[in-house]
Amino acid sequence: MAFIAIPFLLFEMKILLSFVLLLSVHWTVGQTWLSLNGGLYCDEDASPLVYEIEYDEVNNLLLAAGNFHHDLMCNEMHAFANWNGAYWTTFPEGCAYDVRSVEIYNNEVYALEYMECGNYNEYLYKLADGNWVAIDNGPNQSWYELEVIDDKLYGGGGFDSIGDLAAEILFDYDGNEFTPLVTENLEDIDVTVITSIVEYYDTLYVGGSFQCNECTATNRLKKLAQVYESEIHQVGVGLNSFAIVEAMCVHRDTLFIGGNFNSSNFPDFTNEEYIFLLTYANGELKPYPVQPNIRVTGLKSYNDLLFVGGWFNEVDGETNTSVFALDGTEVITLSTDTFYNSIGDVVNYGGGQVRDLEIYDDTLYIAGGWQYIGDSDTPYGGVAKLNLSLSSLVAVGESEETITEVALCPNPSSQLQINLTSKQSNDTEIVIYDLSGRLLSTSKYQSHRGINRIEVETNNLSAGTYLVSVRTADWHHTLRWVKE
Repeated sequence: MAFIAIPFLLFEMKILLSFVLLLSVHWTVGQTWLSLNGGLYCDEDASPLVYEIEYDEVNNLLLAAGNFHHDLMCNEMHAFANWNGAYWTTFPEGCAYDVRSVEIYNNEVYALEYMECGNYNEYLYKLADGNWVAIDNGPNQSWYELEVIDDKLYGGGGFDSIGDLAAEILFDYDGNEFTPLVTENLEDIDVTVITSIVEYYDTLYVGGSFQCNECTATNRLKKLAQVYESEIHQVGVGLNSFAIVEAMCVHRDTLFIGGNFNSSNFPDFTNEEYIFLLTYANGELKPYPVQPNIRVTGLKSYNDLLFVGGWFNEVDGETNTSVFALDGTEVITLSTDTFYNSIGDVVNYGGGQVRDLEIYDDTLYIAGGWQYIGDSDTPYGGVAKLNLSLSSLVAVGESEETITEVALCPNPSSQLQINLTSKQSNDTEIVIYDLSGRLLSTSKYQSHRGINRIEVETNNLSAGTYLVSVRTADWHHTLRWVKE
């Protein structure tokens, strides 16, 4: 055994020496989520609620809209803030309310919602010279979505007029004039909220909570609709009253729809009462084969992957908290951490509540209503970024390494936990040696595509320093672990 262990130890120590000399970010995973300087945090009793985040590429700022405290005395409510990469700034100081949607249009910031800004009490604003300016002749109510499509700003909500014109659900704005897009059969629709607007094959789609007043079993003009010829129209088989559309996204030539949907719309799909992710393509509205266990509230397409955010803690029976990615029907795990309102106080709805997703500089940002993530005592304040470049999730090609990042976290620690990121599912072996090269244990695990957190049983090991070798069929890496 000694004859075998000594050359093996020399080989492993050579790898370890290379690791020490060439230490780089590539091999440092650490915690899954990074705090943006505490986020929109005030204190333990003032949980933020961030509804939407939007990247301003001209000014290189991350904009946040919602309802939060963010000052030293924690006594002033804010609706907007921006992150410049180092610190947060609330703006403007004189405006506050529960703002749900913010967009960048023609290099200007627009917000849709009832706000209190000085003497203004309007619904559509733009930011000019550090102050909000109300847009005249706009919608007479909000609730509450903005979206830029091509060269126009679209707004959706529960209004019943645009200026002097009767209108509902949807308008566009070109920087000078409003155009109502639904002007026919207005009395037939009851709108509570519009949450999402997308264009799919040159047709506008709106989602939210609305319904026709004369809906029947065959007329399910509810929660989801197409808009053309000044009217709204049913999509596929339609949805029933026990539903709400929270997010929509076009991905791989398919319209993905997230929310909360009664399964009676699709009786042959599941025995569960609700489903949470639908698709629409070729005239057919149907459930997606992969389902989380609670509501989907955010969707984002990037690098041929679909990123999904929400309130869930499982996807198809596997632990995935608040956000995951899809490559077709393959689930890419991004988070298994629980989200907390305060230390020890788990967020409702499955332990996570991601309201919105944003991606820039190959990095995923999330926003919602929580203070802490996982076992970290660092506040996140409703906003966090994934500690991982998204390009590392792209499917592996020939001759590429399948494992892109690996770390022991924390280290030192009383129990061994390995965080690794993989481009595909792998049979993974964890081998532990002492510093003399003596084999102490071997464990086998199935790692999945995405972020994996592997906890290894080490109760039989005394305090000291060990070598931990992580191996797949075509890859291996060795790290030094200190057991406390």
